[in-house]
Amino acid sequence: NYSTATGSSFTVTDKVPDGTAYQPDGLSAHYCGATKGFGTATAAYSTNGGGVYTTMPAGGPATTAVTHLRWTIPTAGVATTGCVCFKVTVN
Repeated sequence: NYSTATGSSFTVTDKVPDGTAYQPDGLSAHYCGATKGFGTATAAYSTNGGGVYTTMPAGGPATTAVTHLRWTIPTAGVATTGCVCFKVTVN
């Protein structure tokens, strides 16, 4: 958020790239980089091409069949940066 106002209610949705397999990981491992100034983000995953999302459990999903990941970030403070990430294995 590079503005002088707080950003609110935005969602980041990522497709797991074709030819890769999602590596299940705990929710805390999905946040990479500065997140100070963010509201409490939530994560969800889909195993059916983004049709239905399930809330990410604390230890991560028990499956590698994840097709999409979604993070919902309720607030981002003034001049705040951060990122979300996930790990895959190339088949």
